[in-house]
Order: sequence, then C-alpha cells, then structure tokens
Amino acid sequence: MGGPSGFHGALFMKGLMISNGLATLGAHAWQLRSGGIDLSWRLLTHQLVSATNSEFLFGLIVLYQFRLFERHYGSRKFVGRVVIVSLASTLLQIAAAPTLLPLLVRLGLRDWERSDSSYGGVSSGPYGAIFALLVPFFLDVPATGLFRLAGIPLSSKSFVYFLCAQLAFANSPHSALAALCGIAAGTAYHFNVAYVQALQIPAGAARKVERAIAPLLASPPPRLSSLATRQAQQAELHAQLQAERARVMPGAGAGAGGNLRGPYRRPGGDGGGARRREQHGFADTLVD
Repeated sequence: MGGPSGFHGALFMKGLMISNGLATLGAHAWQLRSGGIDLSWRLLTHQLVSATNSEFLFGLIVLYQFRLFERHYGSRKFVGRVVIVSLASTLLQIAAAPTLLPLLVRLGLRDWERSDSSYGGVSSGPYGAIFALLVPFFLDVPATGLFRLAGIPLSSKSFVYFLCAQLAFANSPHSALAALCGIAAGTAYHFNVAYVQALQIPAGAARKVERAIAPLLASPPPRLSSLATRQAQQAELHAQLQAERARVMPGAGAGAGGNLRGPYRRPGGDGGGARRREQHGFADTLVD
C-alpha cells in the first residue's frame, strides 16, 4: 500500500515529517532547559509539535502511509489541501472546545488536564492533517490483503486505522476532539462544501518553492526489483513477437491475445488486456 517505498513523488510529505521531528525535539529540549512550561505559542505551532513520544511515533507512521495522496494529487494540490484542512481543524477545535470537551468527559473519556499537551482546547500534533486525510483514505483507497484474525475481518488498511485510534485517545478528551474536528474538516473538503477546493496555492509560487526545496528534499526514483525487471522484459519480448507475427502474417495478431501459440500465448483471451486496463485505474495509483 502507498506505492513504491521511499519519498519519490512526495516532496512535501517528506518535509512535513522532518519539520514535525525537528519541531518536536526542539520544543521538548527547550522545556527541559528552561525548567518551565509556557506554551501559548502552540496556537501557531501546534500542528508541528507532538506532545508525547507515542503521538510523535504513531503520527509519523501514519503520515508516511498517506504520502500516496501527494503522489496522486500532485504536490501543489496536496499542499493546498493540507493547509486548508489544518486551519479549519484548528478553528473548529477552538470553537467547539467549550461545548464538546465537557461532553466527551461525561461520555467517559478521562480528562488528563495536561497543560503541556493542549492549549485553549487545541491538541498538539498534526491531528488536522492526519484525520482529514483519513477521510479519502477510508473512501477512496481500496482494501487489499484481506484476512481474518480471531474471526475479525481485517485488511492492509487496518493497521492505519489502529494507529489513528491510538492517536485519537492518546490525550483524551483533547485528542479525541482534535480527531473529530480533523475528520469534519476533511469531509467538508472531500465533498467540496462551499467550493472549498477552489482555494489553491498559486502555480507560480508553488513552482518557486518546489525549485528551492527540491535540492534538499528530493528523493531518487525507486529501483525496479529483479522480479519487476523480468516481468518488464517478458512483456517487451511478447510485444516484439506479436509485432513480428503481425508483420509476417497480416491480421494474425488482431485476435484476442494475438492468437499466439506456444509458450508466449496468453491464456484467457482478453484477460491480459483487461488486466492492463485495470492497472491504469485509481486503485493502481494508490495501492502498490
């Protein structure tokens, strides 16, 4: 899931994860050095600073899985999406905290009252981006690798859902509120409420920023595995044989699968063509 490993085609996500790591380490180091906690600045930086080690680790793993969206949407559209849903999530948290936080406590979520992990009802960490991207992950990414564990149906997506659940309850009720607001912002953006998708980063500014940071963050394309290389060579050989047969015997290669005989004939008629057409669909773009 997520396509090839690494960050090729996911320049912004790589920068976001590095920024999250550096900001979190810097904030915790400053707290230890100063001996006090004065975190009113988290209204501006809370999306980059994780409060605990578990939130930091789980958040990075989920963000790495979500790099597939930058590859699919393109960096410019993806950055615009993340910026908008993060701002919307923050505003929703501020507006809903006086009402929803007491309600979540009454529902049984423990109120940790940890001033080092939230400020003004806003939980620290990239909750807005993570839970907003969870919406297209749930709606658009097909489940693969279906299996059962103790009778419970699971898939390749279950691990991401488990980590998101851990994040949602890591610092309840503030983290639960952040998760709900992130999902609300992501749903509104996904269904283009109030034409919010029309808000985009200017193309000229996006190109300038990309040219500036690409030398620092760009990743090389993944190398084909030996199996993929052999499959590509076999496909090329098959195409060459089909073309040669069509040249020598016009019309012979027009049938299903080229009507080739011998070891290079593809069984199942048009099955090969159907598989090739399926590979260009949305599922192949998002799932390895």
